[in-house]
Amino acid sequence: DASIPAPALAPPRSPRAARSTGRGSLVRQAVQTLLHFPGSVSRIPATEIEALGSLDEPGVEILVQLLEGVRQQPAASTAQLLERWRDHPAADRLGRLAAEASIVPDEAAALDELRTALRKLAQGAAAAELDALIAKESGNGLSPEERERQSCRMAFTLCAPPANFDPETDVEGIPVRSLVQIAWRL
Repeated sequence: DASIPAPALAPPRSPRAARSTGRGSLVRQAVQTLLHFPGSVSRIPATEIEALGSLDEPGVEILVQLLEGVRQQPAASTAQLLERWRDHPAADRLGRLAAEASIVPDEAAALDELRTALRKLAQGAAAAELDALIAKESGNGLSPEERERQSCRMAFTLCAPPANFDPETDVEGIPVRSLVQIAWRL
């Protein structure tokens, strides 16, 4: 589809990547799941995608570009999604990932797989940022803004929901998302 050009590749980032034994990095798993089930992206909240912005992992730029592109212009199939990326430098790699068999059986499982991977990646990014702030604090000290960020990251890291947390779940008739928003205001 010529209406949305594929974005340029960003330079490679840190060689450290979150791994899941035998399946490759979480980023690779998420990209592969997205390629096999592009329809699942429509149910992923934009905030979960935005949380990946500060992540320093190989392939995150491509994952974010795929997620945002499919949210802006949904793809009905793997072939349609790959066609949009055919002129992108990562097109061959995406094609190879799409050609591999998926262990995810259906769209519902794909949504769960994607959301779990995105949550784990965001939690890893928060923990890495917290580690950097703690290291800086013991060296040069932190500015007031960095201190506030450190407090926020500590709260997020200590109080992060489990990877299988579903904000669409209701607790006594109240959506968990609302309860979390109320708790953050306290």
